[in-house]
Amino acid sequence: MRRFELIAPCHFGMESVLKREITDLGYDITEVADGRVTFFGDEEALCRANIFLRTAERILIKIGSFHAETFEELFQGTKNLPWEEYIPKDGKFWVAKAASVKSKLFSPSDIQSIMKKAMVNCSEINVDQLTQAALAGAEEIAQYLEGTSYREGADALRISPSAFERWCDNKMTDSMRSQKYESFSVGPLLAYLLARQNEIKTVRIILTGKQNEFPDEAIRERIREMYV
Repeated sequence: MRRFELIAPCHFGMESVLKREITDLGYDITEVADGRVTFFGDEEALCRANIFLRTAERILIKIGSFHAETFEELFQGTKNLPWEEYIPKDGKFWVAKAASVKSKLFSPSDIQSIMKKAMVNCSEINVDQLTQAALAGAEEIAQYLEGTSYREGADALRISPSAFERWCDNKMTDSMRSQKYESFSVGPLLAYLLARQNEIKTVRIILTGKQNEFPDEAIRERIREMYV
C-alpha cells in the first residue's frame, strides 16, 4: 500500500488529545501545530482515522508543499503537484475550502480560484495547434479533436456546425449535472443559471425553426439536452 502524509485538523486546544488518539491507533506523529496534527499512514490508516478519531474534523492527504508569496507562485506551485496520481483523467472535484494563516495571500476566495485554475489547466488541448487547425478549416479541427478526449466533438463537427454547437452545450450540461447533489457549495446555483440559459436557447431554437418553417429533423438536430 502507498504511504501518505495525513493531516488531521482539529479545534484549537485539542491538539494533545488528537495526538494521543492517533498514537493509540498505532501511527507515527510527524508534526503537531496549532489546529492540526500530521502523521503517516496508508489507505487503511486513512479509513481508520476517519472512523475512529473523535477530535479530528476530517482527514486530509498532503499532496505537496511549496513556498508562494504571490498568486503567480501559487498557480505554478499548484500546477506542478502530481494531481494525476490522485484524480483520474475524467474525474470531478471541487476546491471546497481554503484557509490563510499568517500569509501574504490573505484572500481565501482568490486562493480557491487560483488553485482551481491551476488544477484544471488543460494540458490536452494545445491552443496554438487548435488555432492553426481552425485557420485551416473545419476538417482540420475535427482531425485535431480526434487525438483528444473530445473525439465525439469531431464526429459532431463533421455532421454540421450546428451539431457541433449542440455537442458543446450538451457536454457542458453533462459536466455540471452532478452539481445538483452538492448541497454546501455554489455549484447548484451556477448549474441552475447555466441550465436556465440552455433552456431559453432551446426554446428560441424551436420558435425560430417553426417561424421559418424548418423541417422537424433540422430543429430536432439543434435541441439541447436538459439539466434535469
